[in-house]
Amino acid sequence: MANESPEAGDGDNDEGVPSRLAPPIMFTAAAAATVFRFGLGGPYADHINRGFVQNCRDNWWADSFFIGNLLKQKMCLPQCWYTSVDFQLYAVAPLVLAPLLTRNKLSLVWLALVTLASVAVPMINVAVYDLAPVGMTFTRTEFKAKAMVDLYMKPWARASTYLVGIWTGWLLMQVRGKKLKIHPVAVVLGWVVSAAIALAVLFGMTDYNVLKFSDPKYVPEAVSIVYSGLSRLAWGVSLMWVVFACHTGYGGIANSILSHPSLQPVSRLTYSLFLVTIPVQIIYTGIIYAPLYVNHLNKIIETCGYLFIGGLVGIPLTLAVERPIMGLERFLLARPGRGLVEQKVEQDKKET
Repeated sequence: MANESPEAGDGDNDEGVPSRLAPPIMFTAAAAATVFRFGLGGPYADHINRGFVQNCRDNWWADSFFIGNLLKQKMCLPQCWYTSVDFQLYAVAPLVLAPLLTRNKLSLVWLALVTLASVAVPMINVAVYDLAPVGMTFTRTEFKAKAMVDLYMKPWARASTYLVGIWTGWLLMQVRGKKLKIHPVAVVLGWVVSAAIALAVLFGMTDYNVLKFSDPKYVPEAVSIVYSGLSRLAWGVSLMWVVFACHTGYGGIANSILSHPSLQPVSRLTYSLFLVTIPVQIIYTGIIYAPLYVNHLNKIIETCGYLFIGGLVGIPLTLAVERPIMGLERFLLARPGRGLVEQKVEQDKKET
């Protein structure tokens, strides 16, 4: 996947993260603060105008400058806590990456200590403040906002997954240019363990996260501490194997699917979809007159509708804002050597 992705060499994931992410956020926040209200007309329209629309008018800058997750109730687009965390960890990443350039074993000790700290911080938060794991909606009768703030939207609560990404990059650097021969049993074991870890993270807390008012199950303190500290690290480790296996030629059908050219157009819309689908959902809430009933079929229909309409809105946002900014960035921030990898790949194809 890493060396066969249709996005490889395109520059989409190169330097200049703020210059790429900020303009679409600004454009979406501006639309939410101005023209958004004209799409509202249902019984909840006034509530959404007073809440979401007014909040975007007052706090559009918080998301645009990637600090909304650090300020209390200062986000316009609620999903942009993620872009803020992404940028904040991107900004401090050199503190972790720079020692690795020395190729000194102590740099790995430093990376290991930072990784352990990223696991310890959420554990300590849960233990000290008696919090339930974030995402366990039905585990406790009372809602503690501190869990959402300190365990969900802060960079130090999300750092473990990013650090696994740094470990993955270091590992790929060690095998770069080498032809690895991994025993088939080890490959199968890697995929099985990876899948088992991912399934454990997704479904391991199911018994506690069930809506039963008559018999609510409270997560034991030890379980809360362990899950809050290790779940994101474990998820990253699961994906680490996927990246490593695809990069070294052991991805099999997973690599064929992930790197298929047909996914390239859709992959270019993912960021715009990320920005516009929640506003689309809010508009729907603001115009509907009938009550919404929660069941599997309704949720499937709603999800498909949100993605379809989000795609229709996301296409012009991508073409008018994101892609031009990316093209300008590549022109102004041209990097020596960019494209050499692709040239070598083409040369190797011709030779074979």
